[in-house]
Amino acid sequence: MNVRPPDLFSVLAGPVMPLSAGSAAWIILFACSVLSPAHAQDAARAKAMMDNRQAALSVCVAYYTILQGCSFGEEALLAQRSISDFTTASQTAAVALGMSPADTAMRLEFNLAMQRQLIQGSCSRKEVLSSRFADQCASVP
Repeated sequence: MNVRPPDLFSVLAGPVMPLSAGSAAWIILFACSVLSPAHAQDAARAKAMMDNRQAALSVCVAYYTILQGCSFGEEALLAQRSISDFTTASQTAAVALGMSPADTAMRLEFNLAMQRQLIQGSCSRKEVLSSRFADQCASVP
């Protein structure tokens, strides 16, 4: 029997495994940084933009979480939908950045604490919160 050794490509390629969104993002950032310094700057800028986006999304999750806790009826339901949408987008951005769940949770807890302090822990001051974050969260894509 004539057994043929595997070709070089199949040995180097190994088994094909699907990439997570976070792994793919890091591979792209790494590839861009290796190609040239200009690409490295672009990759760093893209990472900073994604980090800023995740931070803004976290602020909005905190805002709508507090708003939901201070609301009833339809306003509370709208806040819950916003929480769900912003949480999904925030988690997607965090995965793309390679953030750990603990880091993501810590960022959210910081935003919740800061916003609770802003309203001095009182739902009667939720308008202060809305004046500060409603427009900002409406403009986060």
